[in-house]
Amino acid sequence: MRLGLVTPAPPLRGGPVQYAAQLYAELVRRGHAVWVLGYRRQYPACLFPGRSQREPSAQPLDLPNEPLFDPLRPLSWRRVAQRAQTLALDGLLFQYWMPFFAPGYGVTAGLVRRWTRARTILLAHNLMPHEHQPGERFLTRWLLQCFDTFIVQSSSVRDDLLALKPQARYAQVPHPTHHLFECSLAQAEARARLDLPADAPVLLHFGHVRAYKGLRVLLDALPRVRAALPHARLVVAGEFYVDRLPYERQIAALGLTDVVTVVDRFIPHEQVGMYFVAADLVVLPYLRATQSGIAPIAAYHARPVIVTAVGGLPEQVIDGATGYVVPPNDAAALAQAIVRFFAQGDRAAMVERICAERQRATWARLAEAVETLTREGQT
Repeated sequence: MRLGLVTPAPPLRGGPVQYAAQLYAELVRRGHAVWVLGYRRQYPACLFPGRSQREPSAQPLDLPNEPLFDPLRPLSWRRVAQRAQTLALDGLLFQYWMPFFAPGYGVTAGLVRRWTRARTILLAHNLMPHEHQPGERFLTRWLLQCFDTFIVQSSSVRDDLLALKPQARYAQVPHPTHHLFECSLAQAEARARLDLPADAPVLLHFGHVRAYKGLRVLLDALPRVRAALPHARLVVAGEFYVDRLPYERQIAALGLTDVVTVVDRFIPHEQVGMYFVAADLVVLPYLRATQSGIAPIAAYHARPVIVTAVGGLPEQVIDGATGYVVPPNDAAALAQAIVRFFAQGDRAAMVERICAERQRATWARLAEAVETLTREGQT
């Protein structure tokens, strides 16, 4: 097939770029001709809470692309549609996660449907944003009318889709296990590089920090954890997209200054694996979510995960087998689950189950969904 991907791509950074690189590689491996119609710009500077939108890695991801799309320039939307027409694409997939991109995506998809035979596919990480935005429901409902088919990765997003477009044609596949973040270090060496004790219980909270990710709840849980596990440590690795000062005050007030390691920066992809190898347990105490891109990284490194019972997170963890599911915004329950993990001594069984389960969440399965939805459009 002749396929296109509308997605952020290098030199831009972030989870959508990493996701696109792995999907692109799988589609190419399966024999398709694939063009990445990348972004000229992702966000205007005034709307981006981080320090830089560009990838800091010295080893850029292998994702060749034509930077065409700009969410703020309607002329660029026309150029993307014209390029799809020139390439005579069979399918064009748009990677989507927030309503900010809805106007550009909707107009582009409408032009593609008018000018070409390409099937338009919206791959929706979220439909409703984690942090509410003005007009989000109206924009999302309008966007859905502009697309032929959809890919969702959790029941939560599926339910949002069907609530807004009951007759939507969609495929539901789990978020694939990330395999970009290889790490050859042993745990002791990874910990030495991060200045962590070799024999301490180590928790990891990974990814950019926003209020909905529940870091404050995890910090509140730590004194209870330390009462049972006096040497436990927490690593918070990811750039703060919110004011860091309240978290620093909370850490100090709880007496955790020597317990919490904060790495307030975007982690280049070649360093990501080191943090997961160094950790024993990944903790994602989100207050709201659809699914997590962090859980598939943990699965690749066979690290159990604690998640909260929100959105599609419970679909990514088998409670008691590959991690634990706890109520949201409940520091006591979170602490209890952390202590239970280290006390029960069933880590080997969890690792074995994680390795078995991650075989279900593959990039091949996602590529098959893209192929099926595209093929249906050609009949």
